[in-house]
Amino acid sequence: MGWWSTLSKWLAFQWPLALEYISILVKELILVVMAAALFWWSWKGKLVIFSVDNEVVLYILSKTHSRESDLIHLIRLLVFYTAHFDFWFRTEYIPWKSN
Repeated sequence: MGWWSTLSKWLAFQWPLALEYISILVKELILVVMAAALFWWSWKGKLVIFSVDNEVVLYILSKTHSRESDLIHLIRLLVFYTAHFDFWFRTEYIPWKSN
């Protein structure tokens, strides 16, 4: 799985076997949280726009809420990063065919 970073480079990795069968929602949120952990220094004081192609992930990020414990843990971590590293975020939907 990979994602386009703020540094204009593709970052890719293979999921560990232990995480191979977890929900795609968790996997997509892990990528967002990892990006915040890696790139906070370039996001300080800025608005970051997460472009997602999954409407459920869009909703979870927009509302910063979920009833699933794995997802809410990731959301709380992302919110902590936004406060600690002083950046804001919003989400936008990109249709699957445009992705």
